[in-house]
Amino acid sequence: AGIWIRGNGAFIEIRNNRVHDIENSCSRCGAHGIAVYGRDPNASIHDIIIDGNQVYNGQFGWSESMVLNGNVEKFTVSNNVVHDNDNIGIDFIGYEGENPDPAVDRARDGTVVGNLVYNINSYGNPAYGNERSAGGIYVDGGTNIIIERNIVHDSNLGVELASEHAGKNTSYITLRNNFFYNNTQTGIAIGGYDKRRGSTENCVIVNNTLYNNYTQGDWGAELYVQYDTRYNIIKNNVIYANSSRRFIESWSAVMTDNIVDYNLYFAPGGGTDGTWIWKNVTYTTFDAYQSGSGNDANGLVGVDPLLVSTTIPDLHLQSTSPAIDRGQNLAEAGTLDIDGQTRIQNIIDLGADEVR
Repeated sequence: AGIWIRGNGAFIEIRNNRVHDIENSCSRCGAHGIAVYGRDPNASIHDIIIDGNQVYNGQFGWSESMVLNGNVEKFTVSNNVVHDNDNIGIDFIGYEGENPDPAVDRARDGTVVGNLVYNINSYGNPAYGNERSAGGIYVDGGTNIIIERNIVHDSNLGVELASEHAGKNTSYITLRNNFFYNNTQTGIAIGGYDKRRGSTENCVIVNNTLYNNYTQGDWGAELYVQYDTRYNIIKNNVIYANSSRRFIESWSAVMTDNIVDYNLYFAPGGGTDGTWIWKNVTYTTFDAYQSGSGNDANGLVGVDPLLVSTTIPDLHLQSTSPAIDRGQNLAEAGTLDIDGQTRIQNIIDLGADEVR
């Protein structure tokens, strides 16, 4: 590990470090760039700031580029650049048994803001072989975390909110005002990756911009809804697919009261066709998806959001974008857009950018 804090502690700041070329090539081992493990059941690691660091060129095996695990609370992870590593970029973990008290064995009550994460890919990692499963940002059992104004691109999963442990959950995560693009499998994933995992509950996913994810074309979608999702809200997102036109895949019918609405769906060539899979039922037109799933009664389809550039890419909205003033004003969208500008001006814009 490059930097590793363990036990308990408070008011620790890790700032402006370069952590690179940490390597563990063992197929059943791990390594970390920056790690915080709260292992004391009686006292947390709290009020910790991880800001302005670079973590790159790591070979991390089973483990993560940057991680907060166990009894860790009241944290800020901000303005870091995490790139060119062979496993998860930034991770917030619970229920791995790093703390002997299950009641406090989860990262919680934190903010994740302004980070840039790219080229996070598990393909070729000795622990994963040919599997592409590394998230740029991952919450695995964490709770009460705001993830906003981050950019994740050219990784396997842009962000994943899930719990790997049966009977446990990731909960009360607010994912807002982020850019996710050019990721091999999905822009946003929620729910357990198989039926032996835990749930994703009471999460709010609003005003994100997704572009050209699912580039590998084997599994995934722009939005990937997996096993056991409950009471989540997915609204005001711009979902701009590639030529595969694979907008949503929800392969599990095990879900409760998720709300999906006010999202904009577009792919090259426009039109209202594509793939929306909901509760393992496939719909190939937007009308069929709306009527069959009950989702997106106020959604838009086939309307070009007019991103500034789809070649750079630059996912800001042009001044003439039809996504301007088309969202639902939500307090959960926060006060600032992707650039730190005022988030709601009259009626909120769709996606992460609020045009001034």
